[in-house]
Amino acid sequence: DIENVIVTAYNNIEGNCVISNWLGEDVNVRCYDADDEPADMAYLIAIIGRLPGSTTSVVGQALAADETDSSYEPLNVYNAGGGDVTASRTDVGTYSVAFDGLNLNAGANIHVDSYGLGRRCGVAAWAGNTVNVTCTNTSGTLQDSPYSIVVFQD
Repeated sequence: DIENVIVTAYNNIEGNCVISNWLGEDVNVRCYDADDEPADMAYLIAIIGRLPGSTTSVVGQALAADETDSSYEPLNVYNAGGGDVTASRTDVGTYSVAFDGLNLNAGANIHVDSYGLGRRCGVAAWAGNTVNVTCTNTSGTLQDSPYSIVVFQD
């Protein structure tokens, strides 16, 4: 089962590719040029799932789909630490995701991707069990957006 999806424009620093939606095993991707106009371009996609007994290094993941709720449990959560996953909105385009039971200070790599059109999301910082996320429009102004997050750890 698909638990999370990561997409990135390939070999195009000015382009941006986003997940427009996914259902089951079908993932739809849209790409845009620097002016936020639809564009054809190559992209890389990582489709992540969980298998019992897997030795994968994915230790946390979530789809934070309710970009205006102050605090909620996101969709498609996985937390190898065994605790809850909580997404919070602290201000316009500013979020945090807490993975109770994980220590992200111990060699974590984190990927955040916007889940929608005309938006860009990324990791602002992380410490302890919490990742801070910011999302902007293509002009760089903070804007609310759903996003997916994947935490890799050795």
